[in-house]
Amino acid sequence: MAFYLAIQLISLIGYMAREAIVSLLIVDIVGAKDAPFYVGIVQAGAFFSGALLGIWIGSFVDQHNKRRVLQVTGVVNVVQGLVLAVLTFSDHHSVSPSLIIAIAFIGGIAGAIDNIARNSIIGDIVQEKKNISHGSIWFGSLYTVAMVCGQGLAGNLIVSYGYGWSFILCSASALTLVVGFEWLKYEHKAPTTPRMSAMQIIRYVFLENKNIRTMVILATLATVFGFTYNRV
Repeated sequence: MAFYLAIQLISLIGYMAREAIVSLLIVDIVGAKDAPFYVGIVQAGAFFSGALLGIWIGSFVDQHNKRRVLQVTGVVNVVQGLVLAVLTFSDHHSVSPSLIIAIAFIGGIAGAIDNIARNSIIGDIVQEKKNISHGSIWFGSLYTVAMVCGQGLAGNLIVSYGYGWSFILCSASALTLVVGFEWLKYEHKAPTTPRMSAMQIIRYVFLENKNIRTMVILATLATVFGFTYNRV
């Protein structure tokens, strides 16, 4: 479990740093006047795909080997960082904001799959059921630490190495997850309950279970008003 949390922390710091660097890149390209609009569009592109496909993504992740899923999304993160590096190495001011938005949207799909798989794999890694909650708490703490460290690191990377090398370093951190999982002791646990359709899930959450409905609404409000505005 400790090894899993270590590679998670390294990869999450790189992921958070890259998100902040993308936002700073947009500000640098379009200028301070238009920056709020374009930063908002980039963040919407990154989160919209996850919000739209979240139910289907959860079902998909549950049916597949989560280690392989995370390795695939890790490769996507590596490639995304390398593409951004190539675009910004020569003259980052010539990069089209529309291209950044498109990359953010594609990355948002991989990010949504990645986030769900990161959380759900804890139940497969932890041997005893009673310790699953502890693993989830540790992961949540690491996520917060990565957010603080990654965003704090972003500005220093840009000043020290420029946008291109900063994106390459973020890709290197994502690669630790891909490689690290080859040494992780993991056994895929197939779901024992029948697979529910997306409409069945929606009906259960919003019509049949008041507690879950309340939690979903509160989590949505916290995400919209608290999480998505901390990138710059």
